[in-house]
Amino acid sequence: MKHTKFSRWAMILMAVFFTLLLALFTPVWAADDTQTGTAGTLGANGASGNPGGDCTDGGVGGDATASAVTTDTTNSATATGGVGGDGGDGVPAGANGGDGGNANATAGSTPASGNATATATANGGSGGTGGTGGLASGTGTPGQNGDGGDSGSASLVTVSGTSTDGGTVDVTGRVNGGDGGGVTSGTGGNGGNGASVSLTNAVDGSTSGYPCTEPGSLWRKWRHCV
Repeated sequence: MKHTKFSRWAMILMAVFFTLLLALFTPVWAADDTQTGTAGTLGANGASGNPGGDCTDGGVGGDATASAVTTDTTNSATATGGVGGDGGDGVPAGANGGDGGNANATAGSTPASGNATATATANGGSGGTGGTGGLASGTGTPGQNGDGGDSGSASLVTVSGTSTDGGTVDVTGRVNGGDGGGVTSGTGGNGGNGASVSLTNAVDGSTSGYPCTEPGSLWRKWRHCV
């Protein structure tokens, strides 16, 4: 019986030991903020008939803002605008799709010591699809389709990393414009416009050592050189 009690306590102590050991080696010094805008409401379809009832445009997608700026060693922020709602089908004309939501992201890492990593990504929401135009009568000409919604914009506020003791600093910024909304097959209707994006001095990093730069098309990294 004593041997059984000893084994039970030994198992409990071992479980506590390994739990603490796992916590010790698990990187908990990180902040991650991911935000997605709400999708736009769907447009209502018009009533059928001759003439038919009016349909409604799709709703605009919600904006999204993500921010991860702390003293943690690894920070990441991802913002994605909401998708625009599809336009309602109508008789004779279809309604327009809603525009996509805008996205804005910022990230920064300034740990007390060691390496610093900051990543920010902004994705514009895609526009909604235009509604389909129907027939005003059985022998009539199909009505005009609605236009697709425009995509939302994507931008970065700041993306920065700082190491005070010569650690490696990785700073990455990404922006992706959403897709313009499409149109259904049939008569008329224009596809939505996709958003253009650009980055100018959007990322910044520093380390107490001599920094090496690795430029890319839309991102840049600072690495400590020995």
